[in-house]
Amino acid sequence: MKRLRSDFMLILSKICKVYKSKNFRTTALSYINLAFENNEFVAITGASGSGKSTLLNIIGGLDTYSQDDLSLSGYSLLGYRRTDLIIDGKSTRNFTARDWDQYRNERVGFIFQSYNLISHMTVLENVEMGMTLSGVDKDERKRRAQAVLTRVGLGDLLDRKSTQLSSGQQQRVAIARALVNDPDIILADEPTGALDSENREEIMKLIKEISKEKLVILATHSEKFAKRYASRIVKLQDGKVVEDNKPVENMEKLKEQETKAVRFLSTKRTAMSITTALKISFNNLRTKFARALLTAFAGSIGIAGIALIIAIATGFNNEIETFERETLSAMPIVISSTPTEYTSWQISSVSNSRYNFSSRFQALEYDSLVHQSIITDEYLEHIENIDETLVNSVQYRYGLNIMFLSNQDENVISSFDEDVDFKVLPTSNNYLSSQYSLEAGRLPTSPTDIVVIVNVLNKIDANVLSFLGLNPEESITFDDVIGKEVAVAKNNDLNMMYYLDIGEMTRSFDQSTYEKSRKFEVVGVLKGIPDRLETENSGIFYHGSFENVFIQENSNSAICSYLKGINLFNVTTEQWSSVVSERRENGCNTRPTMIEIFPNSIDEKDEITNYLDSYNKGILLKNRVYYTDYAEMISGVLGNLNGSIILMLIALASLSLFVSSIMIGILVYLSWLERTREIGILRSLGARKKDIARIFNTEAVFIGFVSGSIGVFLTYLVSFPLNNYFGGSLVMFERVISMQLNHAIYLVLVSSALAYVAAFIPAIIASVKNPATVISSTM
Repeated sequence: MKRLRSDFMLILSKICKVYKSKNFRTTALSYINLAFENNEFVAITGASGSGKSTLLNIIGGLDTYSQDDLSLSGYSLLGYRRTDLIIDGKSTRNFTARDWDQYRNERVGFIFQSYNLISHMTVLENVEMGMTLSGVDKDERKRRAQAVLTRVGLGDLLDRKSTQLSSGQQQRVAIARALVNDPDIILADEPTGALDSENREEIMKLIKEISKEKLVILATHSEKFAKRYASRIVKLQDGKVVEDNKPVENMEKLKEQETKAVRFLSTKRTAMSITTALKISFNNLRTKFARALLTAFAGSIGIAGIALIIAIATGFNNEIETFERETLSAMPIVISSTPTEYTSWQISSVSNSRYNFSSRFQALEYDSLVHQSIITDEYLEHIENIDETLVNSVQYRYGLNIMFLSNQDENVISSFDEDVDFKVLPTSNNYLSSQYSLEAGRLPTSPTDIVVIVNVLNKIDANVLSFLGLNPEESITFDDVIGKEVAVAKNNDLNMMYYLDIGEMTRSFDQSTYEKSRKFEVVGVLKGIPDRLETENSGIFYHGSFENVFIQENSNSAICSYLKGINLFNVTTEQWSSVVSERRENGCNTRPTMIEIFPNSIDEKDEITNYLDSYNKGILLKNRVYYTDYAEMISGVLGNLNGSIILMLIALASLSLFVSSIMIGILVYLSWLERTREIGILRSLGARKKDIARIFNTEAVFIGFVSGSIGVFLTYLVSFPLNNYFGGSLVMFERVISMQLNHAIYLVLVSSALAYVAAFIPAIIASVKNPATVISSTM
């Protein structure tokens, strides 16, 4: 790009630099007036501390000159506000940080005494960095870098690292890096100070050659080299120009050239791409692989903890859903007429009251703690009208205590005498299939079918086997009980007598009673499925539909007529309780005490409960009928328990996650301390503050990504032995740890985000450091 130029490329007008602190101020440069032509070799000489490096840093845009009111040595500096650095006729007094970045990238090339190469980059990558920031495409970068490296005699060392080069070769790389962007100004600060005499001569000859086409400003303490190679010598002492063998006249007139509104910077801004930041970060981490890996591993512990907790929560919820679908879905909705006493938490739930902050008592009547659902004819009709497509079966329970008879070699015995408890079997085959496996025979289908149920160890009460006419001391197979017969006699055939004064019922029977009785046959043997609600259940069961038959046959029996005729207002409390129980147990009551509704599936349960709730709308509280959904109750308790435990574990794991995030922040801070030179180099090449911050943030995010990945992987590995362990010890649950892919992705992203947050402040600190300061601190 063609540039309009002044006669002088650089004009320094009354340049000053003052370093201030709370207690003192130091003047590094005082009232510098200099002008430099396009193609000349200027040597800035002077003792250490004379201001040579400071002057070069200001010219190169690494540092800024002072622009506020100032007094030097007690005297006001007249006209100080007119201090300025003019480049190609353009004032820099209003330059922004981005303007200086672009100026360093396009117009200036730096050659440092200590080379300042980035150690984790190759020779080619070091030289290409400036062009990368200016947006030159990859092929062009490589072509230009190879050309300039060949020019300085390093064309065959492109892929070597700087640590593999000699001192002279490293300085040549630095020179190539300064030249590759074709700058107009080359600033060399003691470029031969760390070289031997032979390399010193070669480097100076190379710089001399460069000065034929560019402005070269070299800072040196050696006047011998200055006189030998430079076309102009400027000597500084205590921050002032004390000698200039080619002084410029009429500086004020030169400064007027600023009025020429020339364009000397391209419109394209320097910027570091994400790819470049990733590459720099990755290369740095590769050189400190062990430390980065240890930090990532330490950080992964927190992520692994959170991941394990989420996996447990997910697995537990999945198991609850599976348990609800496979087991609880078949459980009935129960309506019972038994009085229900509410606990304190149920009272608050029912009353929906808020916390009482007053200091006064609130009287609570006992009646308000107890509710009895009365199953009326209207409610029974409501149940009968339920949508048949929603339910598998509806079972009415009457609280019966049925006596079974067994005929063993013409000797009739009763289940009451033999202490054999016949239990009622649910009528829902869905429920039976979800809880039991069929070991022999078939499932019951008629009221006179009975089954024998054993637990998972095939154990059963010996009295049951004896009652069926088998010898418990012998080896008995499941098939041996199939076809065994028992019977149930009608009340009127048992010669029943009730003694009110002692509250006892007697029954008598003989062989003829057995012959007239309804016969029952054992049709199957069931075993509880492991880890189900009925796993440990065992005994002998009759089909639930027989209760309706028993009620129909016995509700009008003689004993029932007698029991119903007793005036309950003229008896004692104990007698009242006995009569009520005998009425219920002997089939005198035609109204059920309990209704069990078995849904077709878990999906229909909500529709059933909504239908049951509709009965209570618009009626008094005392007349309402409530139901109990045990499936929802069990899953709710398990869910609440799971949620409480998970919250507690998350709180503990979050602490370790916080600590690991702090560790990443500390690592980034240490990385900044170790890489101050690299920061200064990149800034000298035109990198913006945000580019520096991006490098460190990218590094942190990469560590966070690796940390999250390790944590997720560790969780996945430990899930196998833990699932095996808990699967064998937890009833009903097999896979309590379930790591989902979407959770793994979220956790890795969270780990990366936390690392970014943790590194944000250290990255900002690194980016705002003065480039001149960080470079000089390593020289």
